[in-house]
Amino acid sequence: MKKKWDLSGRDEDKREYREANKESKKAVAIAKAKELEEVYKELETPEGEKKIYRIAKARDLASKDLTHIRQVKNCDGLVLRDENAVKTRWREYFNTLLNEENPREAVEEREPNQGIVREIERSEVELALSSMKNGKAQMVYQLKHGKVWGRMVWTCYGEC
Repeated sequence: MKKKWDLSGRDEDKREYREANKESKKAVAIAKAKELEEVYKELETPEGEKKIYRIAKARDLASKDLTHIRQVKNCDGLVLRDENAVKTRWREYFNTLLNEENPREAVEEREPNQGIVREIERSEVELALSSMKNGKAQMVYQLKHGKVWGRMVWTCYGEC
C-alpha cells in the first residue's frame, strides 16, 4: 500500500494506506491485549505475587544508570548478578587470559649479505623525493630497481 501511494502520489491511495495502517495497528493492539490478559491473570495468583516483585526489581535495576557493569556471564552463559560471583568470574577470566602460553617461533640468525650491493644514484634519490607529497608521512619507498630504502638514506644526501 505504501509503495503504491509513494509511486502514484494520489489522495485515494493515501487514504487506502492510512485505513490499512489503522486496521493493522488495531489488530496488533487486540492481540497484545489478549496476551497481557493471560499474564495479568497469572500475576493475580499467590505465585504471581512473587513474580510481580521480581519484575519490579528488574525494572528498577534496568532504570538505574550504572557506571560499572555488574552483570557478567559465567562459563556456561548464565548471568551472574551477585557481586562476589562477578569478582570471582573476572579473576578467573584474567587468570586464564594473562597466564596463557602462546606458541613462539624461533628467529633464525641469517648471514650478512656477502654479495655486491649497488650504490644508490643521486638521480634515484631526486626522483623519489620529487614524488613525495609535502606534509605527508613517508616511510619506505621502492626505487627504480626494486630496492627498498628508507627516508633517512635520502635525507643524508642533503640538498635534494
